[in-house]
Amino acid sequence: MQIFLTLETYRTGIAFHNEKVITIGVKASYEDKEDTLIWNEWDLGNEMELITKFYNFLNDRLNEIDSKNLKFFSKEKDVLERVFVYGFNITRFDIPLLIQKGVEYNINDLPDMNLMWGNLIVTDYLQLLLTLNRMKYHGLNWNNFARLLVKAGYKVPKIEISGREIKELYENGDYSKIIDRVNAKLEVLYQASKFLRSLDLRWIYSGNSRNFRGRSKRS
Repeated sequence: MQIFLTLETYRTGIAFHNEKVITIGVKASYEDKEDTLIWNEWDLGNEMELITKFYNFLNDRLNEIDSKNLKFFSKEKDVLERVFVYGFNITRFDIPLLIQKGVEYNINDLPDMNLMWGNLIVTDYLQLLLTLNRMKYHGLNWNNFARLLVKAGYKVPKIEISGREIKELYENGDYSKIIDRVNAKLEVLYQASKFLRSLDLRWIYSGNSRNFRGRSKRS
């Protein structure tokens, strides 16, 4: 199961201090179907309901996987299913903030929250791009990430709204533009997973550099 994750926050000071999660978006791919879900603080009434909705969704998906894996442990199937989570800068921001909010709203205690997230297979595209950017964060943003995919032949939407604009948009009640940004980011994450799966990097551990193949969508 694949889950593509992004969120938006209302920040009036420094990160994580009185920072409110206002939107959480996920694109889930499982059992040959895809679902895109976006929960908003302004629709649900408060941040606690938003965080609760997200964790209810995540726990439901984890329970589904656990049920399926009973067949693995009883030797009825050969593959152990896992939940793969993809995002951009999620290991430094989204996940720590979601853990913080989960504890704050008594979704779970900190050890169990860490255990749950620790059992997920997390891919942070920003961390992957560091290796292609001389280990520098400068220039690693959503728009440049999308441009990279366009150059590789993938059709991704332009992310019109910057993160700096979210505060003003939220205060002015211009929620549709926030939703547009979330939808665009989810599509970028989804297309990025296709791009990375097209790369064959087995030469790294096979010792044969001639096996390197990077296939764009055009090929």
